[in-house]
Amino acid sequence: MNPPVETIAKKRLIVLVPEGLAGSADLVKKIYWMALRDHCDVFYLALVDEEEIQLTVVRGLATMKALTANPEIAVASKIVPASRLVSALRDLHQPGDVIVCHDGQFVRDGFMRAIPIHDLLVGVIKAPTVTLTGFYHPWQQLTRRWLLGLVFWLGCLVILAAFGVLEFQVNRLVPGLTGTLLIFVLLAGEFAAFWAWNHIPKS
Repeated sequence: MNPPVETIAKKRLIVLVPEGLAGSADLVKKIYWMALRDHCDVFYLALVDEEEIQLTVVRGLATMKALTANPEIAVASKIVPASRLVSALRDLHQPGDVIVCHDGQFVRDGFMRAIPIHDLLVGVIKAPTVTLTGFYHPWQQLTRRWLLGLVFWLGCLVILAAFGVLEFQVNRLVPGLTGTLLIFVLLAGEFAAFWAWNHIPKS
């Protein structure tokens, strides 16, 4: 009987995907070319800071997997909170894997302190890394997040003002039990409007 043949796991590119790059076709093209060139599989590891955009990141990763996969490249993905990056990489990394990060990508290290992810990978994970440039633009992402927050709070003020005016008019023009019932209906509508506005996808 022949001895069992020991299979060697194919090395992978573990690609760190900031939430702003989930679904990036340009990044996929680069990773696809690297995987073919180096005969690697691909693992997209998305880093999410805000839970409410997780669905958007899931859709982006699904697109990236579909665009990357072919008979020669196996593709997998996972979403982790950015704060759990180190533990996630320790669980995922296997000998031969190469971690792909981005120039300008930072990770929190204690209170009000951040270090480049490349330095973290070299100093803590001690894994071979490749740093890509030209894909990640953190200031654009921060500006977009700030604008989305501004739009959200402006929307809240509009809802509050609109229902406030309606409630004032009802209280002034409709006396008695009918007015009280209308006020309760308006309060319920105001609550529903706030709930719907808060659950609009922020993508």
